[in-house]
Amino acid sequence: ELGVEAELVFEIVYESVNKSQSMIGKIQSTRGLLTESVSARSLSEVLNKCLRSLRATHDDVEVELNMQVQEPVVRADEYLEFLLMNILENAVVHNDKRIRQVWVTVNDVEKGYEVLISDNGPGIAESKKKVLFDPGRRFGGVGVHQAMSIAHKYGGRVIVHDRITGNPSQGAEFLIWLPKWI
Repeated sequence: ELGVEAELVFEIVYESVNKSQSMIGKIQSTRGLLTESVSARSLSEVLNKCLRSLRATHDDVEVELNMQVQEPVVRADEYLEFLLMNILENAVVHNDKRIRQVWVTVNDVEKGYEVLISDNGPGIAESKKKVLFDPGRRFGGVGVHQAMSIAHKYGGRVIVHDRITGNPSQGAEFLIWLPKWI
């Protein structure tokens, strides 16, 4: 029989192994990213698929989609789902509120589309925002770095700011800009 201390150590090791396996799985899931060619992808179809998946795994989360665009088609590949799901999952798993909310808005902006993913979570401190996309830094996972790499492949970008300007404690907003398929 294990003592209390040994059980605690075992639990920590077990959780660490599970986290590591999850991270390795995420990394392996995008191993073909650099070789996959881009084509026309329906942003609304992919986004709706991602939101269905999010609702299925987190049925207690309120999700609202505001599509300001008719039939948005972007320059992307099969990894577009990973980009969007990484940001959507972060909006949920880092949210400690009793009622977790996620808002998704799609706008037509210049030569691309802007996908805004906002939440009512604890937000991201200014000091963390500055290094969030730094590949040399990790805050517990690889999702944001993967999302950024995928967006860059498409000629897009990912930016984070406060959902309510100047008030980080009211949640974060990730802006994903993706080029139109022309």
